[in-house]
This record gives sequence, C-alpha cells and structure tokens, in this order.
Amino acid sequence: MRAPGNFAVPRPGFPLPGAAPFARPEQKERVSLTGKWMFVFAVMISMSAWEKLRIPIPALNAHPYLIAMLPLFIYLFFTRLGRFPLSVLTTTAIFSTLYILSVFSSTIPYYQEPVKLLAGAGTMITAALAVTSRSDFRAGVVGLTVALVIMALKGLAAPSASYIGVDPLETSNENSWSLYNLPPLLLGGYMTLDKTVSKSLRIFCGTAFVIISISVLASANRSGWLGLAVVPPMLFLGRGKKIQTMLYFVLAAGLVFLVMEQLGMFDVVQHHMEATTEGKTTDGKRIQLLMASLQIGLEHPLLGVSPQELFFMLAHRVFGMDGTIDSHNVFAHVTGGSGYPAMFTLFLSAYLLWKRPSGVPSDFFGNERAASAHYIMKMMILMWGIRGFFSREILYSPVFCMGIGICIGWCVVEGVWKPADEQRSRTAGRQPRPGMRPVPGMRALPRRTR
Repeated sequence: MRAPGNFAVPRPGFPLPGAAPFARPEQKERVSLTGKWMFVFAVMISMSAWEKLRIPIPALNAHPYLIAMLPLFIYLFFTRLGRFPLSVLTTTAIFSTLYILSVFSSTIPYYQEPVKLLAGAGTMITAALAVTSRSDFRAGVVGLTVALVIMALKGLAAPSASYIGVDPLETSNENSWSLYNLPPLLLGGYMTLDKTVSKSLRIFCGTAFVIISISVLASANRSGWLGLAVVPPMLFLGRGKKIQTMLYFVLAAGLVFLVMEQLGMFDVVQHHMEATTEGKTTDGKRIQLLMASLQIGLEHPLLGVSPQELFFMLAHRVFGMDGTIDSHNVFAHVTGGSGYPAMFTLFLSAYLLWKRPSGVPSDFFGNERAASAHYIMKMMILMWGIRGFFSREILYSPVFCMGIGICIGWCVVEGVWKPADEQRSRTAGRQPRPGMRPVPGMRALPRRTR
C-alpha cells in the first residue's frame, strides 16, 4: 500500500500533523525587575515637559529620566551587552564615533551634541537589554504611553494662543512635540489591537490613543499630522482581522472628532491646512536646505563640515545672511555635518534591523510572536524615517530611542535574529501553513510500497 505522498516527520516537542502549526504554548509571564525599572524611567520622560524639572547643565537642559536610567545602563552593559545584535551595535558605535569626530573637527565648541547623541544611544541600548520577555516589552510601551498621556493632558489643559496649538514642552517648540507622541501612538495602538493583552490594558491603550491623537491634531505641527496619518495603515497591514482593525480606527476617529468639535480645536487645523494649500509655508525652503546640505556633504565627504558649522553655511547659502539656520532634516544634518560615511552607517543600521535572517523564508520566523515583533520593529524604523525627514533632533529623541530599543529587545527575545543554522534547527520538522514555502531543515520520508 502506498503512502499518500511525502510528509514531514515531526520531531519530539513539535506539533503533530493536523495540529495548529507554529502554535506556541502561552505561559504566564511576569515583568522582570529590569522591566519594572524601565517602566519607571519611561514614565519619568513626562518630566521633560517642565523646564524646572530638567537637569541644569551649562548650555544644556538634560532629561530627568537619565538619572534613573544611568544605573540600569551600567548594570546591563556589564551583564547583558552580548544579547544586543552585534552588527547593529557595531554600526551604532561607528556612526557615533564619526559624528563625534565631526563635531570636534571644528574650532567652534559644541559639546552638547555629543552628550545628547550618547544619551540617545544609551537609551536605545538600555531599553533593548532591559527586555527579557513580551511582558517587559509591554511594560515599556505602557510606560511611554503613561508619560505621553501626562504630557498631552498638560498641553490640552494649558491655554494657547490662536493658531499656535497644543505644545506641552516648555523648553522647545511645537515641532519637537510629535517626536514624543508618535512612538506611543504606534506601539500603544498595536497593544490595543492585540487580543492576547488583557482587556483592561487594551482599554487603557485605546483611551490613551485617542487622547494623544487629539493633542497631535490640536498642535500646529504638520509633520506630526503626517505621522499620525500613517499609524492606522501600519497597524492595519500588520493585523490579520482587517474588519475589526478598521472598526477600531473608525471609532477612534469619531471620538477624536467629537472631542475636538466640542472644545473648538479645529481652528488650528483649518488655519494650517489653508496655509499649506495656499503655499504660505516654508516647504520650498526646506527642500533648498536639503539640497544645500547634500552639496556640502559632497564638498566635504569624509567628516562633513561639522554639525555646528553646517548651521552657519546653510544660513549663508540658502538665505544669504549671517547667523544660523537648522537643516530641519536628519538626513541633511548628518550628510552635510558629518559626511557620507556617517550617513551610510546610519542607513546600514536601519537595514540590519529591517532585514530577515539569512536562510529564513520571508513568511516565517519560527512563530507568530516573532513575526509580530519584527513587523513592529520595521514600522518603528519606517516611522523614524518619515519623521526624521522633518527634524534632526530625532537622532536623540528619548521616546524614539526607547521605542526602537524595546522593539529590538522583543525581537531578541523572540529569536528574530538567530543565526541561520539555529533557525533551521528550531523550525525543523514543523508543518508549513497551506500555500507556504517549505521551511529549511524540514525532512520528508521517501514513498514506501508494501
């Protein structure tokens, strides 16, 4: 008697044929001590909205959360640094070195920039190493969400001048506000749609999504509006149940509209939309600043002209005046200020986080949790690129750095970047889903006859 075709041989510990493929038993996970510590300093980011709570350093007001983060960074650096993806750690170190060398290549003192860059890199590494489970990842997301709800409520409660909009930050302008709220919108929205999250936590994240969205729309920052607009498509494409996801966003949009209508917050939106359509904005100048920065990078390809001198050169070339002007674009800032090698290593870091491991099919990472972790990681990188096109300060934005860090940590926990041989050994013997390519390492018995 002939067997009904080739079939995979399940190995001990893996699901039998007919069982739900890739099923991973759900275990009760608790937030680790480092996860709780990370939650605390994530909430402390909200303190940055008050100028009097900033750490006074000459010519620099540092973020208060760094005090709580520093001991955790030291502990994790000596105990868990080996868990961080080596390739990404290497490119991050090379980029930081090139950037700092470009700063000190100038005769103009500008020590604030290296301090902020190292603080941002330290935040990303600390958040990544603090994550030891999915519960730790969720603790980081909730911490960021709590911090942004506090800041959003502060901005909404304070009276603002006409057409200036909501801006809870006392030490910066409205352009910096969206650097804080976009990562919690993406990550909190993901947790709202995740059925494995407790109902109470999903309700909290959903409510926070509405509050933060209102504060974004009520601000005068158009790049923040763009970031908010791309969040629903990102989450929609990453969820299996499209109808439920669409209904959630329709409900959230309705609540945001009703609240803003009742509070009379649409004047800011209308004013800036009209200014955009009538061409009364600085969009043309932003393009000129970008092109001038790329040209300066070509003239000084190795280390650029230094970030601090770039401000003076842009003011002279684009506006024909003495003084300084910001590039308003992280890619322009790095290319013109630190050179093309620094820009290359920055892109390389993003590519290493984006790409899948060698030898693993595009639709398989060993289990659905790993696939979800890597998808959210890629959406954070994409959000960083979109928002970075309008601001250089995203290089050391505490919320973006921490958001990317906890995504890296979750990917490490789920084994996204395991070596190819180890991935194949983990997946050997598993049954692929219908229409899915065979998993590397899967064996099949030859056909037998009686």
